[in-house]
Amino acid sequence: MKANDISRYVDNVDEIPDLHDYEFIAGIVGGGMPDKTGMKTLRYSKSPPMWNGVFAREGINALYIALLPKQSMLPDLYEYLKRDKRVMGFNVTNPYKKDVFEIISRDYGVLSQEARDLGVINTVYRTGTTFAGDTTDSRGAQLSFEGAGKFNNVLINGAGDTTLSVLHGIIPLVQEHIYLLNRTAAKAHALARLFNTRIDENKIIPLGKKDAILNPEEQMSLLKQHGSSVDAIINTTDAPGETFLSYDIARQLKPLTLMDVKYGEKTKGLERLAADAGHTFYPFGKYMLIGQATYSFVHLFSEKYGNDSVPKLYKLMEQNFGD
Repeated sequence: MKANDISRYVDNVDEIPDLHDYEFIAGIVGGGMPDKTGMKTLRYSKSPPMWNGVFAREGINALYIALLPKQSMLPDLYEYLKRDKRVMGFNVTNPYKKDVFEIISRDYGVLSQEARDLGVINTVYRTGTTFAGDTTDSRGAQLSFEGAGKFNNVLINGAGDTTLSVLHGIIPLVQEHIYLLNRTAAKAHALARLFNTRIDENKIIPLGKKDAILNPEEQMSLLKQHGSSVDAIINTTDAPGETFLSYDIARQLKPLTLMDVKYGEKTKGLERLAADAGHTFYPFGKYMLIGQATYSFVHLFSEKYGNDSVPKLYKLMEQNFGD
């Protein structure tokens, strides 16, 4: 195998066709999650089947692959992908969104205003001889949230990078307040300051004292206290949704909409909790992913697709999402 052969970065290299058969290549770059054997993998990702399904329907001779580099390999992978003119770009997933943002910054690549505001990217696309970066997660979150309904007050559980993108997308759509709950309360307070300063109002309210490290009981208490005043709760953490909201507290809340940024099997527990406690479950993560993938596709194949293609591409991505 050649030292610069892209196959050394591919997650499931034995299962993909010969890359030389394709005119265009795209992919997802991430650190993966452990499978049942403890090995890191991106097999859980819905992106390859979605993108490859759209390629097939649109008659595009392209292949979308999963790339699983170690963090130390990211600069080399970036340079390799930039040199291969067949590579139209790639998506970036956790934990590398900030790393690739820094790589493009050092490479003097073009960064969208949204990417600069948030300090992360999830989409890298070719522009001339180099790459540009954008984050389409916020637009995906906005599309997903619009499909869930109209909400006056929302509580978000979590304050990490995903919350950053979700907040950026849904702030204009929430009529009154967004409450932020996080184990490390300082992170929630920092996010609230960041966004409240931008919109010049106190729309985002962090819960807990600024220096508090909240234990599970304290988090449940705050959920119970503020859950009665919200119309929706969104879990943006990696923890299973049903673990941040107990069944006993869920039963005491007025009917509301429960959402999770995860999708598939990882949300089944929250779906059951919602049904048993008289709430509505909305697959926020599924439609956020479909939305961000749609806008990423437009970036990578901008010569043929523009924003007017978003409804069509969104539908095709949804059709190929799978279970």
